[in-house]
Amino acid sequence: MRKVIEEVIFSNESSYEIYTRTGVNQGIINDIKDGYRSIDYIAYIDAEKIYNYGLEKKLLVNN
Repeated sequence: MRKVIEEVIFSNESSYEIYTRTGVNQGIINDIKDGYRSIDYIAYIDAEKIYNYGLEKKLLVNN
């Protein structure tokens, strides 16, 4: 799960793009990208949203 979340957050997508696709607060995404917050300390619901989005992206790329 962690690897997929990291792939999404540290991809070339902007924090705004990730926010619009997942609903996860843009500030949280920026904080993780900038190293102010760890993935370990985000709410499970936010981690799950990012994870699910990451899985959807992988499915689209592989098809």
